[in-house]
Amino acid sequence: MSLAYVIACDYPLPETEMEIEYKSELGFSIYGDYYACCHDVSDFVVKKFRYDFSIDTRKQYLEDLRKYLITNMNNNTDVELWSIMLGGDYTKQYEYTIRIPIKNVPLNELDAVEDSINYYTEHFFTPQLKYTSVMTLNEDDIGFILNNTGVCLIIKKELGCEYAKNA
Repeated sequence: MSLAYVIACDYPLPETEMEIEYKSELGFSIYGDYYACCHDVSDFVVKKFRYDFSIDTRKQYLEDLRKYLITNMNNNTDVELWSIMLGGDYTKQYEYTIRIPIKNVPLNELDAVEDSINYYTEHFFTPQLKYTSVMTLNEDDIGFILNNTGVCLIIKKELGCEYAKNA
């Protein structure tokens, strides 16, 4: 199981990798869809263009993300930021009260459990959605993505939203 952060849009977005000023640390980054063929991602993300992106709680990261979205989003459109646990989302799995070593469970039983979780995911799980705009995007919105899985933050860009370089 691994965690994927995916940004999805109805039109292409440029890839980028920003460095934090005067430091060697990376800031906001967006790059090609590593999970393009991944069933777990395509079950939730239906927008045509999908990209992997980095996520962080630093103020510089939030400012880089906001600047990127204002510069690259079309007016009156939205992008979706997803946090998805690949190979099953722990928020969808059952809480087991008895824990036994996995090596003691027959493979066919593990397959049956995985099939049950996948069936539940595909038929009954609805991701939690949160809505915001580019201009009101804040640390709580980033925390929503960082601290949860199976969630989507939908960010809208309103007409006339521009980045002020000296703000």
